Amino acid sequence: MSGAGYEPFGELAHRDGAENEPAAVTEMLRAAAFCWDAHLVPPQNDQRRWTAIGDPTEAAILAAAAKLGLSQEKLAVWPRPAELPFDSTRKRMTTIQRIDGAAVACVKGAPGEIFARCVAIRFRGGAAQSDDEWRRRAEAAHDAMARRGLRVLAVATRGVDPNLQAGDGWRVEDVERDLILLGLIAMEDPQRPEVASAIAACRQAGVRVVLH
Repeated sequence: MSGAGYEPFGELAHRDGAENEPAAVTEMLRAAAFCWDAHLVPPQNDQRRWTAIGDPTEAAILAAAAKLGLSQEKLAVWPRPAELPFDSTRKRMTTIQRIDGAAVACVKGAPGEIFARCVAIRFRGGAAQSDDEWRRRAEAAHDAMARRGLRVLAVATRGVDPNLQAGDGWRVEDVERDLILLGLIAMEDPQRPEVASAIAACRQAGVRVVLH
């Protein structure tokens, strides 16, 4: 997607022969954006950039979703009766969303953790495929993006019992299983435009700059 930073402005680039992708990408980004507790903040006072409150990865996903018309205000229309917060052991986060009368678990997290809990993958047109080939292709796509230094997350969903209420206790083992993989999100954190001039000033002052 075009655009930079947390600005919710940009466009989805299309590949040749991928005319059905926008709907699939929108579905994936909506599910990923449901798993958020961050907020985008427009420029204020003398600020020129959009900023974020909360996790920067979640904020980046929110910015991408907004570029497809899924603003924070629109996402808030779908109720969230329950949430399974991210933790470093599970390496994933899940929210239960009410979508068109159905209860849907939306899961995002480390690809390896998500792949292990998926039974199928969603293809364009809404079809779901379940075989070893889709897993191999998904893992190969992840590896290719990771080698480029990108941060990669996987997004998946599944329907859950719509009769359960928030107080009933949503158990991880009951919710985060038999998932359908929607896709992968890859993010990069490019240097800010002012970095070049800052490094030049440091060198002029005799300061050696080391980037990790």
